[in-house]
Amino acid sequence: MGRSACLRYAARMAAAITVRTDRGEERLDLEEFEARVARGEIAPQCPANFPPVTGEAWVPAGSLEIFRQRYSPRELHFSRSFRFGGRPKVTLGFTALAIAWYVAMQTWPVGSPDDTLIAYGAKVGPLLLDVGQFWRLLTANFVHRDLLHIGMNLFVFFNYAAALENAFRPLDMLLILLSSALGTTILSSVVTDTISAGASGVAYGAMGAAVVFGLKYRTLLPERYRRVLGGAVVPTVLVFLFLGFTSTEVDNWGHLGGLFAGSVATWFLKPRLLSDRPTARQLWLTRALPMGTVLALLFLAGPLTRRWLPVLVPRVDDQVGLAVPIPAEWEAGASQMGSRTYFNGLSGYGEARISVGGYLSDKPRAPGEPGSSELQVALDELIQKEIWEPETNQELHVNWLAPAQSVTLGSGALQGLRREGVFRRAGVEFDFLALVLHRGRLVYLLDAMSCRAQPTYRRLLERMTDAARPTEPKFLAQARALRLFLPTSEDAKEGLRDALIAVGESPEE
Repeated sequence: MGRSACLRYAARMAAAITVRTDRGEERLDLEEFEARVARGEIAPQCPANFPPVTGEAWVPAGSLEIFRQRYSPRELHFSRSFRFGGRPKVTLGFTALAIAWYVAMQTWPVGSPDDTLIAYGAKVGPLLLDVGQFWRLLTANFVHRDLLHIGMNLFVFFNYAAALENAFRPLDMLLILLSSALGTTILSSVVTDTISAGASGVAYGAMGAAVVFGLKYRTLLPERYRRVLGGAVVPTVLVFLFLGFTSTEVDNWGHLGGLFAGSVATWFLKPRLLSDRPTARQLWLTRALPMGTVLALLFLAGPLTRRWLPVLVPRVDDQVGLAVPIPAEWEAGASQMGSRTYFNGLSGYGEARISVGGYLSDKPRAPGEPGSSELQVALDELIQKEIWEPETNQELHVNWLAPAQSVTLGSGALQGLRREGVFRRAGVEFDFLALVLHRGRLVYLLDAMSCRAQPTYRRLLERMTDAARPTEPKFLAQARALRLFLPTSEDAKEGLRDALIAVGESPEE
């Protein structure tokens, strides 16, 4: 052996630590010593000799700095004590609630299957943004379409959530599930306003939590649990995501939201075996109060924000000159009478719409003259043509709440009749509001309907109709333009005069 090799061997031997165990003296290099300390195979009272520090003396291993840096009684306790098999109370509670919710939906359905989903709390964009039903962000996670839907969701959820609950305290586990539930519906609501329901997002949250927990504590977990947590869950997550993105009618954004929220929440939590038992004050301030505040906001924010929700934008009918504020997200279509119709995109439970139209009457009328006879006829025709059953194309029976009443809108510029009633269609009751207004020879037709179970929509529709105001119709704008272009033309002058009379204004001299 050369001189340099001898020196290297001597240095390694000098840096080695000798320990006395029940198997006798063992000489360990630093890496092996640290590894065995971390695994709990060397006790603090075990005699050790480390020549660079102790010389020829033997001291307790626990007195060495290199031992204290690697020795963690709590982590050793975690490694030896962590196991599956505890009673997952939070997971069982969530599962039982979802099953009870499904049983109630099957026992007391409302209208069509989609109507039942909405009635029992599914996530629906218009009901969130228009009427502030933010509680749907939570309840949507308990609503399921059929046995296959609830069976698959709860099977996946229970397998991962029950395993994960062995690691965390009940309130921590509740925080993970609440984060997953809200992450699911919030991201889904931001991206899409379609009907969405089910516990699949929470199941993804549980899978994401299992991945994060397993990877974060992989060096402490027993081998048999590393095979089912952490990286072992990733292929399952990827397969489920692939199936979701290659399938139709699957809320993939909700799945991603639940996966992300559950993973993030788990990253910031410590397992119960690695943390001190929190005091009642700590539990109240860091768990109960924040989660209680979130739940309170979900149920109370709606009434507090109805003054600003939804965002209304004026929609103007240039042909007849009428502006009505409509929610910005509502879709446009046409009614049976050919009027412009705006609706919230729902059919049945949660449906709301308003139709705006009009025509130029042949009968001249002085400004302010009500013309109630003609308006009553127009009102009857409007009701007859707008209240119908799409499938049978038959008129529906309306239970009128009161006789037609006179109404004045638009700062007195619009006068007419208004009538309210209730009708039933496909097992769902609707409030119906019909108005016929006049302005000179112009007659305006407005009708609105909303599901009776959504009284906030009824108040919204009343706000919209009450805010109707007259604007300059297209034919008057054209007459003014022609008069300016041909100032000496008698035909242009007469045309402007007729247009002004038609809208109930005095002719220009």
